Amino acid sequence: MLKKLKTWLNLKVMQPSHVFRGGHGLSPYHIDCSANSMDLRPAADMIMDRINDLAHKATPQKPLVVLMGEQHDVAAQIMLEQIIVSRMQAQRSDLMFAYESSHNYMENLIQENVDSLQDNLIETIKFYDRGGQKTLNGYLGFYKRAAAPVAANNLLALCHEKNITTSFNDAAQTAPTGVLDLSDPETASVVKGFDFLSRGLADMFPGAEVAVRNVFMAKRAMKDASRNQASIILQSTGLAHVFGNARDGFLYKESLCATYKAAGARVLPLFVTSEVFNTGVNTIPKGAYKDLVQSVIVDGLADNTFYTKKYASRHRLPYAEGAEEAFFDRVRAASGNDSGLHVKYKGSQAHQEGFFQHADDILQIHTGIMNPALKR
Repeated sequence: MLKKLKTWLNLKVMQPSHVFRGGHGLSPYHIDCSANSMDLRPAADMIMDRINDLAHKATPQKPLVVLMGEQHDVAAQIMLEQIIVSRMQAQRSDLMFAYESSHNYMENLIQENVDSLQDNLIETIKFYDRGGQKTLNGYLGFYKRAAAPVAANNLLALCHEKNITTSFNDAAQTAPTGVLDLSDPETASVVKGFDFLSRGLADMFPGAEVAVRNVFMAKRAMKDASRNQASIILQSTGLAHVFGNARDGFLYKESLCATYKAAGARVLPLFVTSEVFNTGVNTIPKGAYKDLVQSVIVDGLADNTFYTKKYASRHRLPYAEGAEEAFFDRVRAASGNDSGLHVKYKGSQAHQEGFFQHADDILQIHTGIMNPALKR
């Protein structure tokens, strides 16, 4: 058990900086991994100790939400998440992994690849795919992530292989722009609470759509946790969603930390700093300072970024074939071959085949062939 240290919020420490240093006045749950930046175990151990401190009070009605903030480009940060998910899965059966991706991904995938004429599939999918594994299978089969694709696919492959309840809990967005899709009823319902958006004034303040997405993610994950009797939610999300971002105008009151609390959850934020992206004290809105003393703050992890060849070429970023796979193996070795990193993504083919079978079942249910009572 992690020893509790006396701490206080010392505003003199809270000065603009590219990383946290020392933890005094910030949080007793601070660790600097720079001495061995590829060994993820010390950070994982601290995070697990903190989760276990809080998890005994968690229920499906008031779950513990671990906000696993990441820079989407930084592979080591995503690998740290994989270790946490693996360790929690070994400890708890009432676990749910929440992923920052459109909640209607499976519906869109079926309409794009199987049957474009079927509308309102989402309720049928919820019935058929209560634990999210079928949607996860489709995602692994078709989604092409541009940033840190190896680490991201390995994390999701772990959730699939271990049959971990998974919630795709982001608002619906139109591809490839990422603009909110107001044709989706659930997204439109949340948008109604933001009057400036309903009037078409999405640019009234920076981060307006991020604010909507954060409200949506919290509500959707809480609903899915209750439906699946999950007391622990491990939310994988971009770092700016956790507390907001002072540089970009994302306010704390619209962050995931705040919106999950408003939805009734207990929240444990995980903040991993990055020198490459200059994220540290300087990015956190003042409204979030009070939450820092209860957060896990990780400094000094390896900051290596990776991209697909296509994305790197388009944005003039460095790319080397097999570089991220080699990096993954180096980090796994430096982390003592942690069992949480043993699962690797084996490619899309089997997942695509599984998707088409699931899609066929969903469409049969939807049209009433298998269950007339569900006919829409």
